[in-house]
Amino acid sequence: MISIIIPVNSVSSSLYEFISSLRNQTSGNWECILVDDSPDINDISLLNQICDQDHRIKYFKRPDYHPKGSNSCRNYGFLKSIGDYIQWFDSDDIMHPEFLEKKVKLLSETKADFVVCKGSIFEGKIKNVIGKWDSLSGLAPAMDQALGRINFQTNAPMFRKEFLEGKKLWNEKLQRKQDYEFFNRILSHSSNYKVVDECLFFYRQHSKSINGINSPTTISSMILADLLVYNNTVRTIKEKKEKLQFQQHFFRKIIFRSKIASRNRLYFTYLRGLWGALSIINLDYIKYYFQKK
Repeated sequence: MISIIIPVNSVSSSLYEFISSLRNQTSGNWECILVDDSPDINDISLLNQICDQDHRIKYFKRPDYHPKGSNSCRNYGFLKSIGDYIQWFDSDDIMHPEFLEKKVKLLSETKADFVVCKGSIFEGKIKNVIGKWDSLSGLAPAMDQALGRINFQTNAPMFRKEFLEGKKLWNEKLQRKQDYEFFNRILSHSSNYKVVDECLFFYRQHSKSINGINSPTTISSMILADLLVYNNTVRTIKEKKEKLQFQQHFFRKIIFRSKIASRNRLYFTYLRGLWGALSIINLDYIKYYFQKK
């Protein structure tokens, strides 16, 4: 069985479109766990109606002891899951009809801990493609992912549940770049994954997406995610010059985030970013910087 875990922030036409794509899957052996994070009490009855239409769809309210946010819902959904495979998915995106079948086939044919697939980014209508999620493999996956050469979107991987058990899952302090941080930790545990070399999901780009918001919380989240990925990956680098180049990459990246905060007059967030950037610098990096100059 496949457990598909969906955080729900609101009941919208996009959610119904996702449910339709799920029910049209060529593989029918799944459960869908909807974890409600919405403050709107009217959404509860709508979610119950969705569940009444298909016994494979289950609804849970996020408990108050979990902080508000999609990551809490993903973690809570995992606790409620009974499937052999775990698929996290976003409620406003759409599955290709063979999304589940092709992933399960590759997992069942190999000993991979997880599989990933390509996806496309659309705006408005699904045929209006404006980008792709298709950078999925490299020679040093954790390092390549930290540097942006590999880019897993939340919908892309399907995991064996036994591989995830006992591991820290989604960081509930992050509201942005949480998939970047999560998948970096996953790749640090294992690079034993396979790629389904096909576009199997459709990511909806819209104005309400949190990715388009520069608030103190989201910029702080990006800075924290960068620092977590940096600290998780830098310790694995043995070669000195490569390590210095890695430091430089993240120093510049966090300074860039800080400048965004400054332009938006988020001065406390700006100072947090500067402090984060300074935490990366050491004597070797300073020598390297001036030697390049």
